[in-house]
Amino acid sequence: MSYEASASEHHLFGVQVNNSIQHYSSHSNTLPEFDKANLNIWKLKKIFSLLTLHLALCAHKKPQQSSREELRLVWSTFERLNNRQPVAGQDLQKVAIILLQLGPSHFLKEMQKFQKEFSPALTPQFRDILRLMDFTSSFRDELLFHPCNPDIYVWRPSAGREVDKMLVVFLTRSNTLNMPRPLAHLILARLGVPIMYIGNRPSIKPYEFIVGHNDQETIALILKIAHSFGISKLYGLGASYGGYKACQLASGLNFERVLNFSGAQAETEKAERIDATSMARDYDPEKILSVLSKTDSIDQQIRAAYDRDGFITPRAWLTSKSHGSFTSSFIEGSIQGTLDWLMGTVL
Repeated sequence: MSYEASASEHHLFGVQVNNSIQHYSSHSNTLPEFDKANLNIWKLKKIFSLLTLHLALCAHKKPQQSSREELRLVWSTFERLNNRQPVAGQDLQKVAIILLQLGPSHFLKEMQKFQKEFSPALTPQFRDILRLMDFTSSFRDELLFHPCNPDIYVWRPSAGREVDKMLVVFLTRSNTLNMPRPLAHLILARLGVPIMYIGNRPSIKPYEFIVGHNDQETIALILKIAHSFGISKLYGLGASYGGYKACQLASGLNFERVLNFSGAQAETEKAERIDATSMARDYDPEKILSVLSKTDSIDQQIRAAYDRDGFITPRAWLTSKSHGSFTSSFIEGSIQGTLDWLMGTVL
């Protein structure tokens, strides 16, 4: 598999102990503003075993007997299904977990073909995702290196395309968009603009930003990376905790617009409540669209906090009883409209 010939570029940024930033690129091009990481694809595969599995799935070459067990299980499961042979429910569940976690579109498309067989292994939301998702993307446009969990991951849709826009995505505490990150990427990548994913580390607190960086340092780092790619127009998106962070940094990053999927909440009864008025200081609330569920208790608590604290922005309402409003927007068919609003396609 050649990454130099890929249609898209993958750039990983890692914060070091001394807070310096190391950069790894899937292509030969480097960014002189950052320290070049002493990494290559073979070192990454050795460090991150899930990356090895993911790239092997993306290559979709039949495994050898010596190949890792998970790869052989995926292949044998679909061989049995295609030959109309019985497959144990436990195997279907294991394969579903592997594919939904890693997101290789070729096998997800196969899984979609056998959605009836996989249905008992999936939650209702994942059944809907599997039924509705478009898995026709080339592996070159997938989020290939997400198993490495970098602090910042920049994906560029194609070498040579001049795009003066970048989507900055703030992930949940568990580094998803409530929908698994590689699946969400299949939706976002269709915008055709570079995407910067801002990752989190375990136990991150509401007042924390990129590891080792306060709010102003985080803003400076994001802008430095964006400018190194020649990007000047930034658009913010976040889900749950990530929605809170996108709003919180909106003014400093001078976002054109922000999509806030459900926003923030206190984690426990003893946790200090997040004051919604601090979410977007010095930023025009009309440039934030808050997406919330009408029926989910968590989202209604968030809505009440927004009203109480005066965080009044345009709102889009969903009917699904779920705090995962990014996923619900996709299932209910409104995600494209909200993304069009974000990118200024519609007013």
